[in-house]
Amino acid sequence: MVNTSDIMSLALKLAGLTEIPQDSGIVVEGENIKEYYLELIWTLLNFYLQGN
Repeated sequence: MVNTSDIMSLALKLAGLTEIPQDSGIVVEGENIKEYYLELIWTLLNFYLQGN
């Protein structure tokens, strides 16, 4: 499915950032993330839409 780097890349894109902020990051790398992926995407989309 996706990994933690994919999720971070999507979050950065939605936030309009090119670099990971200093107060954020990936502490534990993960692969094949399936659970909660759709919920995460929905949450990020809602934040994005509220900002526009």
